[in-house]
Amino acid sequence: MQSESIKEIFVNVYFALINQGNFTKTDNIKIACNHFKVVNGQLQIKGTVSAIIPLKKVQVFFNRKMVFEEDVLPFNNSNVHRQHNESYINYSIPMLNSGDTIVRINVIGEGLQYNYFFTKISNYTLNQYYKILFKKIAASNKKRASTVKLESSKFSVFVYNVKNLKVSQESLTSYTSQFEHQKNIKTYGLVTDESDQILIFTKVKEILKSIDSEYIIVISDNCKSAPYAVELINLAINSSSNKPDIIYSDDDQRMGEDQHINPYFKSDFNPDLLCSFNYIGENICIRTERLISQLNLMSPDEDLVYSLLLNQINYNTESVKHIPSVLFHYQGNTRHPYHSDSKPQRVSLNKYAQNHIPGAKIISGLSAYSFRLQRKIIDEKSLSIIIPFKDEVVLLRRCIESIFNNTVYKNYSIILVNNNSEQNETFKYLKEIETHEKIEIIIDYPHEFNYAKINNLAVSKSKSDYILFLNNDIEVINKGWLRSMVEHIQRPEVGAVGAKLLYPDNTIQHAGVIIGIFGVAAHAPKYDFSMEDKHFSRANTIQNLSACTAACLLVKINDFTMIGGFDELNFPINFNDVDLCLRLREKGKLIVYTPYAELYHYESKSRGHITFEKMNSDKTIIEISNFEKKWVTFLKRGDPYYNPHLSLTNRDYTLRK
Repeated sequence: MQSESIKEIFVNVYFALINQGNFTKTDNIKIACNHFKVVNGQLQIKGTVSAIIPLKKVQVFFNRKMVFEEDVLPFNNSNVHRQHNESYINYSIPMLNSGDTIVRINVIGEGLQYNYFFTKISNYTLNQYYKILFKKIAASNKKRASTVKLESSKFSVFVYNVKNLKVSQESLTSYTSQFEHQKNIKTYGLVTDESDQILIFTKVKEILKSIDSEYIIVISDNCKSAPYAVELINLAINSSSNKPDIIYSDDDQRMGEDQHINPYFKSDFNPDLLCSFNYIGENICIRTERLISQLNLMSPDEDLVYSLLLNQINYNTESVKHIPSVLFHYQGNTRHPYHSDSKPQRVSLNKYAQNHIPGAKIISGLSAYSFRLQRKIIDEKSLSIIIPFKDEVVLLRRCIESIFNNTVYKNYSIILVNNNSEQNETFKYLKEIETHEKIEIIIDYPHEFNYAKINNLAVSKSKSDYILFLNNDIEVINKGWLRSMVEHIQRPEVGAVGAKLLYPDNTIQHAGVIIGIFGVAAHAPKYDFSMEDKHFSRANTIQNLSACTAACLLVKINDFTMIGGFDELNFPINFNDVDLCLRLREKGKLIVYTPYAELYHYESKSRGHITFEKMNSDKTIIEISNFEKKWVTFLKRGDPYYNPHLSLTNRDYTLRK
């Protein structure tokens, strides 16, 4: 790789912040990494750490290896601004892959540690490849569109500004040229000098109600549609068994005439992700009848499109169609619509919550542009935590004590399943805790390890309403973890709830499972640092997924028994959790992932890590084969919460090659 290429990669350097101590104001510490050099194959970085709290040391990591550490001279006045300037640090550059973490900086102070992650996220590499991919996609779409004949009066276009709904005459004329002159589709928009938002909204409603086409394409005035967009929307409508109410697509940014960058390849309709932020964006095609029915229920201070999308959740989620192709292009350096916690969007989400989710609160999410829709727990029902184990008493003790010390949800008990423990320390600890008020029962399972059978046995002994499957190598981090899971499992439409699991170095072990990665299923994203803002912060937003790991998985006992529990025969060790979730999905249940239940996972310490040899063992090969046979249709169709343009050979949401 040439030095020039490396320099281009570092044009944009992003950082995320984790607060692991008692300080919550991120402006207490600021860090700048603004000098990069490449000299003789060496990367040189120079940064500045500024703080108004006592610091002890600064550490710099390159791809998880510490390359620099320096003590900071102590100072007593925590309100005095002090700078610590790093000198240039030199280290060799290996071949860089998209998504590699380049620099991590730890700033260590009194009782806290801030971790700053400077990540490549490699816009250079991503966009260079997307340039090639876009041309292929565009050529394929043009070919498909050429076979589509647009029906008269089926579509109209409404152009609006996301901030105030009105548009300039110049902008409207541009869209009129694109749609009316080229496709004989009428274009509408409000051109006015009016500044009163109530009057503007009234006029917009009048325009929309005057439209007599079957569908309206609602498009933001900072976007342009692909030349084949209407044809592919029409194709999607006609190929559906029931005509959808709402159609949306993927999008990107266009710089100039021919440079397309920063694609956003989206999930199929994802209600919980939509309640975290408007991942669908500003451009949709909506059935006119559906839009008109909602207008009179909306107020001028709402986000027009976001409200229309949110109201669809409780109306008919099956009537939302996603076209997994880029049909809209945000223009130039316009701020990307997903990176905003705008007041109108908050108003829309608040109104939706008030109408449909009693007692819910809307608070800021973990990323700059997301919300957390926090649900009220209606009834604190009984819950059994099932923990299988074999010796490893240090892990088991840490797991149980972290539950005791960090769980504000009160109505829980623990079922322990002893699978062939041999060490005296283990039995001594069991004797020590067996009379604890939270220990429901200790079961012996003196047979060969079969995860599915062990947990099915434990469920049969439980009399609780909810069951939480938990590995013994888990340590609870935040006190609200269980409440954060229960707030979702109490919903009738939810079948299972998964948690965010971290390795001890604060990299992600689990933030959901994507079906199809590596041919079967895999955790994705994985190994990213916890608060990195990758792929629109999927790891840090509440969302729906096809599956989550049973290392920490909450279900209703009635749903679990209804589908027959874990499959003991086909998936005794691996993929039983994925199979369970997919069977719940077949029953129409949602799988919810929440990053607000955060736990450390020391990953299979009792049974060992999954090594290459284990992956190629006879048992695992049989389980993989069983999964491929049972879920062959799902695997061919693809995971609806992923995207066909994203990689099945990487876990980091990079483009498929």
